[in-house]
Amino acid sequence: MTLAACLLGFGALNIALALALALAAVFGLFSPPASGLWFYLILQMVLGAALAFCGRQIRAGKDLGHKAFPAVCVAYGLFLLMVWRWVDA
Repeated sequence: MTLAACLLGFGALNIALALALALAAVFGLFSPPASGLWFYLILQMVLGAALAFCGRQIRAGKDLGHKAFPAVCVAYGLFLLMVWRWVDA
């Protein structure tokens, strides 16, 4: 499995998870731990789209995918730290 396929799959998984959590919150299947849920879900969808974009650019053989990959990884790490702090609060 190539890096591009992993990025596309992980990006699609992030978008699907964010949509599933948003629908579950709308239909009242769970109550979010704090009020910032919608911000984090939108941010997760944006990061999933960025991961998928990097995967497509790498698969196409363009340099933009290789240049954006480290930035998206750092952004995803910061996102995980923000969620950890939000859930821990």
